[in-house]
Amino acid sequence: MTYTLLVSAILCTIAGLVPSGPNEPQVNLRLTFVCGQKTTYQFNSWWQRSVVVKTTSGSQPYEVPSGLTGSSVDLRFSQQVRSVDPNGNAVADIQIEGLSVFEEQVGDPVIDSDSRRDKTGPLARLVGKGYKIRLAPDGRVLDIQGIAELAKLLVDPNGGPQARKAAELLSGPFIRQVHTVAGLAACGPGPHLVGSHWSDIKTVSFGTLGSRTFERSYTLSQIKQEEGRRVAVVDMTGSLASDPAQQAYLQDPKLKALIDRMDFQFRYGGQLQIDLSEGAIESSKEVLEVNWVAIDPRVQLTDKTPEPNTILMRSVQGLELRRIRPDGNDLSLAEPVRCRLHFEEGRAFGYEIRSSRQIKIHWDPNTDPNLRPDALSSLDESLHMLVTLEPILVRPGGSARLQGVFRSVRVERGRQGQDGQVQSPDPVESLQAKQFTLDVAANGRIVDASDLDALLKQVGQSAFRQDPRYGWVKDQEMISDVVATLWFFWDAISSMDANGVRPGQGWNSLLSVPTPMVSRKARQVAYSLDRLEQTSDGLVAVIGSRYSLSGMPAPSSWPIPYSGRFRVSGTFGFLGAYRFQDLQGSGVDRFNVDKGIWEGTSQQFWYKVQAAVPIPFARAGAGNPIIFVDQTVKIQRIDTSSFKGR
Repeated sequence: MTYTLLVSAILCTIAGLVPSGPNEPQVNLRLTFVCGQKTTYQFNSWWQRSVVVKTTSGSQPYEVPSGLTGSSVDLRFSQQVRSVDPNGNAVADIQIEGLSVFEEQVGDPVIDSDSRRDKTGPLARLVGKGYKIRLAPDGRVLDIQGIAELAKLLVDPNGGPQARKAAELLSGPFIRQVHTVAGLAACGPGPHLVGSHWSDIKTVSFGTLGSRTFERSYTLSQIKQEEGRRVAVVDMTGSLASDPAQQAYLQDPKLKALIDRMDFQFRYGGQLQIDLSEGAIESSKEVLEVNWVAIDPRVQLTDKTPEPNTILMRSVQGLELRRIRPDGNDLSLAEPVRCRLHFEEGRAFGYEIRSSRQIKIHWDPNTDPNLRPDALSSLDESLHMLVTLEPILVRPGGSARLQGVFRSVRVERGRQGQDGQVQSPDPVESLQAKQFTLDVAANGRIVDASDLDALLKQVGQSAFRQDPRYGWVKDQEMISDVVATLWFFWDAISSMDANGVRPGQGWNSLLSVPTPMVSRKARQVAYSLDRLEQTSDGLVAVIGSRYSLSGMPAPSSWPIPYSGRFRVSGTFGFLGAYRFQDLQGSGVDRFNVDKGIWEGTSQQFWYKVQAAVPIPFARAGAGNPIIFVDQTVKIQRIDTSSFKGR
């Protein structure tokens, strides 16, 4: 990535305040260096590009996104000042303490390396190595020493994508990106009052989409007191440069005609915080987002025109720096947490899956069930499965093909005041001993589940019996519970930002709703990384989730185990015209970051559905039946040693 923004490892101290009055603090924004000073930083750079086609089907707009293309680099390093010359320039030793790199091409991982997990390979070999840089007081990198020798030792020309990336990280442009304090030279020698402004010019390349030049503006917005420390805050904004000739710089002529017809949207911002009391960068982050938007030229826009078809090309680039303080609670993880599965051929892992619900049907909401017990029915049903998954092929980049086996499948049903099963066996029990394959990316995204989909369709067909009076009749089954669990195994991590998240940050997704009736309903999920736990088995990310009723239809990619016209036996065939009214709940997922293993999930939620009784059976004055469902889903990783050889 050629794009360089303001965040860099400031490897020194900032000159102190220059008093000019009790209410007018001034700051010398120059770097000063002290021999022997050592500081640790976390540097993160990332970029992502995507294309989204927005179209309308009927009256409902929807989006068709492409897979993401991009990369992220998380670099943890220390710097120690070795010498300072009379001009204030310093020579500093840099040592790489941790490194994680992720690259994807149209949604498919190309590189997935994390030094906390991976101990071999070109990228892992960079950890513990270092080089020297020479820094000026105005934030410029004057010289780099030792990278040529390091590259010869570590970069393997036949090492594939990792070797290519390692060579890039040891290149002069990348190292200057990490250690240059962009914008500091432009501010002048100072001193600066609060409210001072300065700017510089930056050209950003977007590959075949051309380049854009913009002006970055910096404002010393405040000097604040924070936990006994004085902190200078510099706000960053941006605008496109005014010279039109600059905007066409390096633009691909094949795309120029298209780009010229598209609306260009630009957004840039960031903030730098400098700890003046200790003379170090506290935090810095800046993000550049651009969008190219094209509207179908055939559309004549009016107030009654549906939303027109559009193409949105988006590019997001950013840099972030965080100072790592010596803190026992740091867990050596100031960088964003990225949850990646770690597969090894032949290393099987197993899960116990339980999905159960208690169902209450209020046949007439206008009637008090305490006065009329027959106005309330209670049912319950549960699914218990043991499933093992064994990697049979692990690909470069971390994706794998898994061999799955249903080791045990059992369904139980009951009604209030009754014991035992109402219907046995449930069609899903035919899954026992069945095998299937799954292709899974390292981030948990299921790439190919066609085998599992075919099995679910077989189960769906086995749920039907032919009644001479009514034709095809479907018996009760718990296929939707298999879908809501196994189909969404790693959703909490596969829906996570590819650049990682920090405790307190959140992201969204959709999960299916397991139901006792024929329904394909989605629930909206709001995930958050609640905390990190250091356990004897490794670092565990605790991911919380909250559920609500989604207004969107279930995606067409979700499995449909049966189709056509048929009747349904039992209570949920007698009722009909189901309309979901509410859904609420929460859950917790646990993921072992160090081992790359999903430990499981615990989910508890309820939903409310309004139904209708067939007209011949409806009572005058009675309300529509209301169904309340309390649903529990629990998935827990188990020891697979007892299944070996079976």
